[in-house]
Amino acid sequence: MAADNLGPALELAANLSTLFQRDPFIDRFDRAARAGFGAVEFWWPREELFEGLSLDQVVRRAKDVGLEVALINFDAGDIQRGERGIASDPKRVEQFLQHVPQAIELATSVGCHKLNLPVGKRERSVGTRSRQMTVLAGNIIEAARQAANAGISVLVEALNPVDAPGYLLCTVEDVLRLIDDIGVQNVLCLLDVYHVASGGRNPIETIAVAGARIGHVQVADVPGRHEPGTGGLRWAAIMSELIATGYRGFVGLEYYPRDPSREDFGFIGEWIARCTAGERRPSGQQHGAADAS
Repeated sequence: MAADNLGPALELAANLSTLFQRDPFIDRFDRAARAGFGAVEFWWPREELFEGLSLDQVVRRAKDVGLEVALINFDAGDIQRGERGIASDPKRVEQFLQHVPQAIELATSVGCHKLNLPVGKRERSVGTRSRQMTVLAGNIIEAARQAANAGISVLVEALNPVDAPGYLLCTVEDVLRLIDDIGVQNVLCLLDVYHVASGGRNPIETIAVAGARIGHVQVADVPGRHEPGTGGLRWAAIMSELIATGYRGFVGLEYYPRDPSREDFGFIGEWIARCTAGERRPSGQQHGAADAS
């Protein structure tokens, strides 16, 4: 069974797109509930919808199981072919805008208040990066306008250039500049600790800079993108900084199990104990394998 949460301020959410992959997507809600989770998050189930799954089935299963849905991704396009979002592609604006109401309807139906927007890759065939950023900003503003009417926030995430080469926003600083330029209240930053650290940035310093603009957090360890506690990140210091910024909400477990054939959440208790031990990183120390506590 999954352990308790990270104190009263932070609640764990199982990511159904990276966990329980041996099961059909629709059955992962039940798996998460049986593992002791009270909340889940997931990417847009694009492949499953092509294979015949309906959004009504997703809604019914989520409601029947009784899990809170903390976060849903907008459609990122064909991930298997390397796509990481369509919102910055001038040629696909109409496609994106047609998808927005669909994503909002799904989120509303399952009581989810946060939609994550994969922004896409740099497409040199469509012109300058500035043009793509202008298209992206316009699409985010329109998505946020529609989402606000449903009480939903739109989140923007940075992906590291190793896992997502060519992604338009590689650092949290890129995301924060975009958010500040847009200046819309319900557009926030999804801070993924794995992507921050894998991109060579210090997660603690990044969390401090992002501060109140953090709308959701996801975690996995570095290297490997496996269970927190299996790599070199100092989670006590990271979580301490996160709480110090005033963040209160979900922490998504978006990792790939080291052994997919034997998903075991027994590690969560020990990880939480380490996170809540009050340890803090000495000033200026970077993450890395040598940092493992």
